Amino acid sequence: MRTVIRPVCLALAVGCASRPPPAPVARPAPVLRTAPISASPRRPGVLQLVPLANGGTLTLTAEGALTRELPGVADATLQVERPEGCALHPWGRRGFATCESEGGEAFFPGEASALGVFRGAMARVVGSRDGRTLARSGACEADRRLDLARESAGCRWDQGAGWRTWLMDRPRAQLLDVHGQRALLRWTERTELPERPAITHEVVGLYDIDRGHWIPLVADDPTARWICAAFGDDGKLRAVMHTGTEAAPRALRVVGEEPAPDVIRLQNRPLPFVAEDYAEVDEVRAVMVRRGEAVLMRDASHLTPVQGEGALDARPWRHATRCGSRVRCEGSRCVIDGVWELSLPPPRDPLAS
Repeated sequence: MRTVIRPVCLALAVGCASRPPPAPVARPAPVLRTAPISASPRRPGVLQLVPLANGGTLTLTAEGALTRELPGVADATLQVERPEGCALHPWGRRGFATCESEGGEAFFPGEASALGVFRGAMARVVGSRDGRTLARSGACEADRRLDLARESAGCRWDQGAGWRTWLMDRPRAQLLDVHGQRALLRWTERTELPERPAITHEVVGLYDIDRGHWIPLVADDPTARWICAAFGDDGKLRAVMHTGTEAAPRALRVVGEEPAPDVIRLQNRPLPFVAEDYAEVDEVRAVMVRRGEAVLMRDASHLTPVQGEGALDARPWRHATRCGSRVRCEGSRCVIDGVWELSLPPPRDPLAS
């Protein structure tokens, strides 16, 4: 066996020393708890619900009532046509519904309005977690022409500035998330190989809208596949990536750190569950989802299954999504697919999972 020697340069040394690579660190096997956590069922008549940042809840009923509920009181209500084709989205302390069917687009009636509805092309709108920015793929102007082979457009709304279009030098880029002047987007690239079939792979990029340039994402494992990506409450990139084969993947939880201006280094942590979406509850806990399964993870090793009334939608994974599209947590409250609601004990509680 040949030992590979890697040079190590010390900051104050004149030359470089050499040493063998460190031995791999053995990680403990995940501990699976057999007693599951029970999720609360939806109230009668409620189609979907999601938690909001102020302790409130956004609900949509079968009769089309879109409501923001603060603890103990219905604070605001908006009527939605054909609610069965709508999805709920928190936007800071406010919320909105995106609906597949055509119809009137009801943006927030005023800056202080709590609720809104988007249809048609606007049904692709994404709201930032801090409730300050809205954005979608495509130009704001319906008649704007683009060179689709070379570029893509995005449309962003900021308070005081209204809707504005931005352009990117990537074709067919689709918006995943937005935070301030930064946007996360996905697209596919085709790599031609000599004497072998071409490879098509999906890419996620970070774009500075106001400055008009891409911010490099430096990954420890460049072969890892993007599964979901989003901005956290602190504006840092959060993601799930998979390594290994499609049949036997291994999942990584990724956090983007900015060691230098305009350079994001992706720091990876192995996950004991092959997650396709997740939401952080606090510093030690996260709720993760894969197809029709959900678990609560503690200390990156302890897994507790989550069960609820009825089955989750075991939707197949097709491309990178926005993290938090299936599971959303605010404080100790989490909702999965808009139908399973969890109320978790404080992390310091000795009975906490």
